[in-house]
Amino acid sequence: MNLNWILAGLLACGFVMGWRKGLFRIISGLAGMIISFYVAFLFNPSLAAIIDESIGFTHRVALFISKYLSVSELAASFPGRLLSQSSLQSADKILAAPGQTIAQFLLYILSFIILLILTKLCLSLVSGILTKCLDRTLIGPLNRLLGGLVGTFFVALIIGVSLLGLSGIFGNRPGSGGSSLINTINQSDLAGFLLSLF
Repeated sequence: MNLNWILAGLLACGFVMGWRKGLFRIISGLAGMIISFYVAFLFNPSLAAIIDESIGFTHRVALFISKYLSVSELAASFPGRLLSQSSLQSADKILAAPGQTIAQFLLYILSFIILLILTKLCLSLVSGILTKCLDRTLIGPLNRLLGGLVGTFFVALIIGVSLLGLSGIFGNRPGSGGSSLINTINQSDLAGFLLSLF
């Protein structure tokens, strides 16, 4: 019986959260995520080139890596002679290329994250403005109601999958640690309804 109240409260929270956002904002949030990843993948090389030309990112990071990961200094710290001095200097030159590769990799990650965040912020701002405009029309209450229903659906989906997972993990084995939990789930009408959807 208590589980029914808990599940009903969670579904009500889902409805309220969906109501506050509205259907348009929920859909534009999902579409915005897809668009943000697309824009980040598309313009990542261009922004990386701009950042590298502006501040010399790869050169600075490669210098940092070669300064703090010097093979000759690392080898000199070991007891005994591992390699000759000329071999150590050539090893530093050989390992400068991976430092450049690591710097370029970090540059691409940085530019990707910048593009992802900026695109998501712009799309969130636009969807917020459009939702406010929709609220001033006759479509506003319908947008909010449908958003509440979608929010309830998402919460019901999460609860249903969780209950299904718990049932699969603990099963109906007598004496298992989850048998009282499974009995509680089986006695709940709302949990049974949510499980029947799957």
